[in-house]
Amino acid sequence: MKFLNRMLTGVMLAALVLAAVPALLDGARPASVARAQSGGPIYLPLIDNAYIPEPPPFSIQIAGMSQIQASSVFAELSQAEAAQVQEELIAELDAAFPSILDAIKESGAGYVRLYVDWGSIQPLPGGDDSFNWTFYDKRMPKINDAGLGIIATISGVPAWAKEGKEPCNIMSADGVQAYYAFLEAFARKYHYVDVWEILNEPDAIPPYRCGDGLENYGKNGEQYAEVLQGAYTRLKRINPAYTVIMGGIAHEDFDEPNYTNKNFYRYFLDDVIKAGGASFMDGVNFHYFKNFAAGWEGWTKEGKPSCLGIIDVNDRGDKFYAPYGFDITAKASHIAERLGTCFGVSKPLWATETGANGVGPNNPDHQYTQDPSDQNPKKHLYGATLDDQAQYVFKMHARGFASGVKNITWYAIQTIPSLLPEDHQGLLFDERNTKNAPGTPKPAYYAYQTMTRELGDYRYDTWLTFDPRSNPPAEAYQFRHFGGDNAGNPKVVAWINPPREPGVPIEQKSLTLPVPQVRVVTRPGSGLPEEITVTDGGSGDLDGAGNGTITLELSVEPKIIELLVR
Repeated sequence: MKFLNRMLTGVMLAALVLAAVPALLDGARPASVARAQSGGPIYLPLIDNAYIPEPPPFSIQIAGMSQIQASSVFAELSQAEAAQVQEELIAELDAAFPSILDAIKESGAGYVRLYVDWGSIQPLPGGDDSFNWTFYDKRMPKINDAGLGIIATISGVPAWAKEGKEPCNIMSADGVQAYYAFLEAFARKYHYVDVWEILNEPDAIPPYRCGDGLENYGKNGEQYAEVLQGAYTRLKRINPAYTVIMGGIAHEDFDEPNYTNKNFYRYFLDDVIKAGGASFMDGVNFHYFKNFAAGWEGWTKEGKPSCLGIIDVNDRGDKFYAPYGFDITAKASHIAERLGTCFGVSKPLWATETGANGVGPNNPDHQYTQDPSDQNPKKHLYGATLDDQAQYVFKMHARGFASGVKNITWYAIQTIPSLLPEDHQGLLFDERNTKNAPGTPKPAYYAYQTMTRELGDYRYDTWLTFDPRSNPPAEAYQFRHFGGDNAGNPKVVAWINPPREPGVPIEQKSLTLPVPQVRVVTRPGSGLPEEITVTDGGSGDLDGAGNGTITLELSVEPKIIELLVR
């Protein structure tokens, strides 16, 4: 039986609240960033654009394939103990693997992101006979047979390939050549990989997670640019259709006096670009988790960042730029604006790690043990309810696509609690849940599936949003079918955010659309989405008049609204 037929256990939940009447906006805004004033309704114009078909923008991480192979996970164990634990974890992964692949396929995600641990495949230097492909031979063909595209993150550099054979060092000259040889061998063996990510979070600085899947190139951007150049040219030589992106940069916890963790180097991307790295990548890649939102949102409120200090002041001067938005939009716009203003570089954005925790217990049918040892407030939205996580699936993707992000990877389909006890970001329940079998979909899974079903063939068109300081901020994002003007109706994703301050009442906000009929889709708690059709002047149209427009009340639950113009 198919995954959803096996796992469908919940009841469909939906709500649509109706309120006030606005007036229609005169004229249309251009298909670019547009800012609405706080207060009053949102007006969303119709804009006709033609779109070129592209690969699907949604992807999901298989987390276990990275943690199981990372050597530092077992660093404090004896060799025999480590081998036993690893064997148990692999058995756990293999038992879940068929259901995981079914779940990803039926989620609507077009790509699977997986970590490739070079050190586990080639623990000792040598030629082709030094590669042990067993772990990946058992899993790569299954992913391909499931019809899923693959984003392969090639990292996990073995100590023998690093300068001085020290885990925290960058690759030696010989190690770089060995990395290229490994890339070529992997590409020829698993030729169906679609996207290649060159190292994982390379902006890390020692001693942060040395030997744990991060390669500490943070203050060695020029050397990373050289690695990127060699990897790009070799992969393109094998298959020009390959997409090669830079390793996803964390770009957080900066190594500066006013930051406490100091895990990553703020100017890593600058150094890579100055060294010519932009010519050898098909996309700039970053990671984003919501617990870092405040830092990025600050750039949109507290003045403009400057290019000063990263280039010759006599050449370009102290040039300023203005990032915008909040959540992932703030970070993406900061990166894009910095690249464009300071370096004249425009590259597609990728985000190969995003996510949010969903723990509960907002539903008596979903209950976690709430073991205090699991609690780590610093981690990504630990303690968020299952509904919070489900709503964030819509919010983060809509914001990300509106920010120009080409592909977004949710981390992850399912997590392994024994490896990451504070991580509840999976779209499927794990064994910590006391009411649902491991592998059962969370509400966030059904939200993800609803979103890909409705927007899988769509691309971002234009957006309007209230000032984030309004109470509450409201957001609306319009998408168009990429098949062309006549291929499908426009769709809008819209919601209001609850006030950040407790006890502050929520203002009513509405959305007016210049069409006579809409289809409104709300995500379920579980199962299939609920949808209604609203006709001009009929039930659900707030203005109650046949005037050629539809006015809808926005709520904290995101809605997908299809404008029925065809």
